[in-house]
Order: sequence, then structure tokens, then C-alpha cells
Amino acid sequence: MSRENLDKVLFVDDEPNILSGLKRQLRSKFLVYTAESGEAGLDVLQQEGPFPVVVSDMRMPEMNGAVFLTKVKETQPSTMRVLLTGHTDIDAAIAAINEGEIFRFLLKPCPTELLVKTLSAAVEQNRLLRVEKELLEKTLQGSIKVLTDILSLVNPLAFSRSSKIRQYVKHIAAKLDVPGKWQYELAAMLSQIGCVTVPADILSKVYACQVLSGGEQELFDSHPGIGKDLIAKIPRLKTVAHMIQQQKSSMIGLSSNPVSTLKPDMLGGQMLKIALDLDSKMASGLTLKTAIEEMRGQPDNYHSDLIGMLADLKDDKVEETRKSIFAKELTASMLIDQDIVTTNGALIVSRGQEVTEAMLIRLQMMSENEALQEPFRVIIK
Repeated sequence: MSRENLDKVLFVDDEPNILSGLKRQLRSKFLVYTAESGEAGLDVLQQEGPFPVVVSDMRMPEMNGAVFLTKVKETQPSTMRVLLTGHTDIDAAIAAINEGEIFRFLLKPCPTELLVKTLSAAVEQNRLLRVEKELLEKTLQGSIKVLTDILSLVNPLAFSRSSKIRQYVKHIAAKLDVPGKWQYELAAMLSQIGCVTVPADILSKVYACQVLSGGEQELFDSHPGIGKDLIAKIPRLKTVAHMIQQQKSSMIGLSSNPVSTLKPDMLGGQMLKIALDLDSKMASGLTLKTAIEEMRGQPDNYHSDLIGMLADLKDDKVEETRKSIFAKELTASMLIDQDIVTTNGALIVSRGQEVTEAMLIRLQMMSENEALQEPFRVIIK
């Protein structure tokens, strides 16, 4: 096996001779990195990580092994942590295990065969955790995508903005150094789910930027709370549900705080508010640049750092081609540029919605039955 394909392991010990010996013992089986203190180990993790496995000596000056591995867990929770300890430190090692900070502990001196066996087991455990995490997230995202596709067919007005909102949120999230970025994208996809309880005529007025009556506004404003109650019932989505609930929350007194200090639900809610309001301003006729500048001047409504992350967002209109087509010519990812209605005038898909596989099948079936008004205009990116 070439060295490029070896699994990386970080050893932290304050004795250089021990580190040199470990490198010689393991160089044919692992790609070994070393550090002579806890602080140096954290630097290596940041610069060269992620690592499947980190092994630390227990007794080190300034930061002992248990403290160091606790910090590793905080920054890279999927990394397997192994503690090397002498006989006199067994009680401390057992305490670390009971607190869930380490995967295994080994006694010094540790035979090479046992060390290799332990490292191999740790690498495999890390792999399983990563695969499980990826599977759960992709399965969850796929399930939510199916749900939003179905709901977009049932209530096209409520979900016509989903693709745009998702792209804005995804653009901001990509620039943030925060865990669980998938949650923010899911929150964007599901942000309008509570609108299934809002009458279509009210939604039409909202998306046309028309003034609502007091009762209509109250009904529309209730949708984030309804969305939160619906999504909170899905396992692992409580944080996403609270993001949806806070999509109208302001930044009064918080805009000057570092983004890193915002709780995930508040951060997600603010990202949704920015994306939704940006979309509304552009729908009212403002250019992307003008809309962003206008929002930048409202610190009580929007976090200035998050608004700044939109500075390099490209206006898709520059690369758009509009074309009138029939349903049989539709492909997924096209953007509907005018309302698609039946021959009886019933709305099927509203303007601004991205074509999904479910929508594609439905429209083509209706077209075959001559139930659609065709052709209609689409945007091809």
C-alpha cells in the first residue's frame, strides 16, 4: 500500500524519543504525525486534520492527556481517542473512559502488535461512524426532498420559493465554520411547510408584495410556528424545527455579536430571514446588489456579517435563457417563469419554482391528457 493510502494517526507525547520510536514501529502501517504537547497536538489537528485516531500520553506538563483528548472530542467528535498511561495513572484512565472521552487506554510499555491492533480497531470504528453519519444525513435529506416535492404539487404557491431560498442559505452556510451545515439547508427546504394551512389567495398576495389585512397578516405570520410543530415530530430535526420557527426573528441587540456566539436555531432562523427577505426584495423589482445593500443598512433586522457573506453571490439572471416550451420538453432543474395552469384555469405550478422529478412526471402526464395550457415559459440556466 502506498503511503498516500495509509490511515493518519496523531501521537502526542512530551518525550521525543518515544515519538521517534513510534514512527519507526508504525511507518509501514500508518501515516504517523507527532506532537510534543497538547497545544501542539491541537495545532496539528487543525492544520492536518481530520485524523481517524489520536493517541495521547497521560502525563504531560501544562495539559495532561485526559484534558487534551477532551478538547479533541470538542473539535473533532468523530476522531477516536486512545490514552497511553503508566500503571500509576490507571484510575485517571478509568475515569476518562467512564466520562466517554476515550475509545481505549493502553498501558506503557505497549507491545507493537497490541498497538497496531488497537489503532486498526479505532480506524474501523471511525469509518463506521462516518459512514453511518453520511447515510443518516443523506437518507434524511432524500426523504425531506421527496416530502417537499409532494407538498409542492399540493400547494405550489407555498413552495415556489424553496429552490431560491435554499441556494441563498447554502451560499451563506458554505462560508461558516459551523458543524451540521446540512441542518441549515434542510431548514430552508422546509421553511414554508407551515403555509399548507394558509389559503392560496393570501399567499398570492404575499408573493405579489401586496398589503394584507390584519387578519390575513396574522394568519400568514402563524406559519413558522405551525411548521415548527410539524417538523419537530421528525427524529433529529428539533433544531431544524426551531430554525423554521425563528425565520422572522430580528437581530435587535445581537447584530454586533460574533456569528459564532449565536445558537444554531437562532443562526438558522436569521439565515432564513435573510434569504426570504432578499427574495421578496428582488421579487419587488430590486436588483440583487441593491437588495443586499438595503439589507446591510438594517442591523436590527439582519446580522451584518451574514449579509456580508452574500457580497459575492451571483445574480442568476445574467446567465438565464427564457424559452416557451411544451411539457414534453421539460427537464429537471429548469425554472418555471410563468404560472402553469390547467385548461380550466386551475394553478398547477407557480412561477419561480424549480422543476423536480415529481413535477416533471405530473406535468407530462397532464399534457398527454391535454389538460394543460401550453406552451409556457421557463428559464434555462
